[in-house]
Amino acid sequence: MKSLTLTNKIQLSLVAGFFIAVGFAVLIIHLLVGREMLKEFWHSNQHEVEHILNHLDASFKHDQRLLENQALQLTRDNQLLSTDELIHELGHSSGRYYFSEQLVITTGGTVVADLPRKPGRLGADYSRKPYINHVIKSPAFISEPIGPRSTNNPVAIDFHAPILNSQGDLVGILTARKPFTTQDVPSYALHSAGNRHTHTLSFLLDGQQQKLIEVIDKQTILSPLTQHPQGALLHKIQKMPDQQGRAKDLSGRVWVYTKGYFSPMGWLYISLTPEKKALEHIYKALITFSCVLVLVLLLLAALLHISIKKHMTPLQDIITQLQARMREKNTTKPILAPDEPEFQPLVATFNELLRERELQEKNKDEFLATISHELRTPLTSIKGALAFIKPDTPVQDRLLDIASRNTDRAALLISDLLDLAAITKGELRLVTDVYDLSFLIDQVLEEITPYAAEQKITVQYRQPDQFLLAKVDPDRFKQVLTNLLSNAIKFSDEGGEVFVDLSKLESQVRIGVADRGQGIPNAFKPYIFQRFAQAEQGYKKQRAGSGLGLSISNELIKAMGGTLAFNSIEGQGSYFYFELAEAKSPATQELSHDA
Repeated sequence: MKSLTLTNKIQLSLVAGFFIAVGFAVLIIHLLVGREMLKEFWHSNQHEVEHILNHLDASFKHDQRLLENQALQLTRDNQLLSTDELIHELGHSSGRYYFSEQLVITTGGTVVADLPRKPGRLGADYSRKPYINHVIKSPAFISEPIGPRSTNNPVAIDFHAPILNSQGDLVGILTARKPFTTQDVPSYALHSAGNRHTHTLSFLLDGQQQKLIEVIDKQTILSPLTQHPQGALLHKIQKMPDQQGRAKDLSGRVWVYTKGYFSPMGWLYISLTPEKKALEHIYKALITFSCVLVLVLLLLAALLHISIKKHMTPLQDIITQLQARMREKNTTKPILAPDEPEFQPLVATFNELLRERELQEKNKDEFLATISHELRTPLTSIKGALAFIKPDTPVQDRLLDIASRNTDRAALLISDLLDLAAITKGELRLVTDVYDLSFLIDQVLEEITPYAAEQKITVQYRQPDQFLLAKVDPDRFKQVLTNLLSNAIKFSDEGGEVFVDLSKLESQVRIGVADRGQGIPNAFKPYIFQRFAQAEQGYKKQRAGSGLGLSISNELIKAMGGTLAFNSIEGQGSYFYFELAEAKSPATQELSHDA
């Protein structure tokens, strides 16, 4: 009888496991689904709703206490502080980073301080604003959050705290606004659709204004109840007296609901789940059947794991060998073939590809080295000849300038190619010594300032308050930093800023370059240090380069015993940094000028 192939073995194992799993699933569902499960679902869901409401209540109380503590710092000698003093107190309190807006309003309704500052708001009369007027004229001042007042906008909650003097008299009101975000709701409530209760919908409903927030929506937008697809169903549930039950929507679909009231805001929290889904995914776990089910599933999983691992081990071994060759860039060592005949053609193909790649890389490196050496001499002659030409007209002067700049670009590209050839052949030579890094950075900044000014970019250097030394090749160090700065300037918008920082990290020093440009696409990040790598981002042609700078910089930093890395968020900018071992030397002042 002909033996089964690996593919047949895996297919038979998966099919057998599928039928066994389906058979047991059908049996358990048939035994356990019923009315008792729906009661269990209600009980569990009600517990979650109460926990969510308690979480909201604790969050709002925390916000209110924070505001009230701030209000205690805003009086002196039974009077409100001056505007400058109020702004200073607000700016140095923890609420500055917690609330999005803060106002200090007198009992007459006049704004005497605001943070952040907005033109025209200081001195404005807020006494006619309904929510402020309510707080000012309330006979018994009660500090409590006031809910959102507009729809189709992100929800923000207003908190108010009385400002009392030492005699207990009201001298002002501190009001603050905090965006209502998903952080105010427990995380499992936001992702319940992906956990136990598939297709569960959660809403915060303002019964008075007939507006709602869909909790699982990351953007907490207040929407009219009538505009939501389930608006009619929610309105019906709002009127029902029971906290849990069943209700039909306009299409006749039956939903299981659980609700709870959040009294501080007058909100109603409603959790909705299709009845079929509630019954499908919640089980009344009987001890005997549960134990049998767990044992059978564990046994099945173990058998499938052993079977698949046994049959897939040779393939995994081939993949591991191939990954090691690619990681080490070693294409000379062939991949060893397993005994299974199915894999031998695959291994032979991989080995042939490795040999082909080795030959191509060798030819490419030899070509680049040869052409670079051949181009350097005539290019130097051209550069020298251009320097002796004296233009007679502005047009000739402009053309000579263009020719000179393009000659410089070609010379830079040739230098990169020669560096690449040296690195590839293992012929890179460094002359290292201990240097004051700040001094080297100053030299680079001085050289690159004209280029930054031409691109209308400001370069700022965050200089440390101490000498930081490292053993480096000064020319190669400046080459790396110049490349990082050039990239940051090149990919920054006109009028932007680029930041250079030098800092100490235990036994290492870090040199970083940050920009606020377009950032690096996530799909391109794994290839950022590869040769000739360039992202497809629709950059302008003048921003294009050879794709060698970061690859060469990475190799240079490695040669100096350091590491080059980056952080980037697409659309917000990038931060490239390299770390080197810190050097200790008593001759700090002398070393700082050896570059």
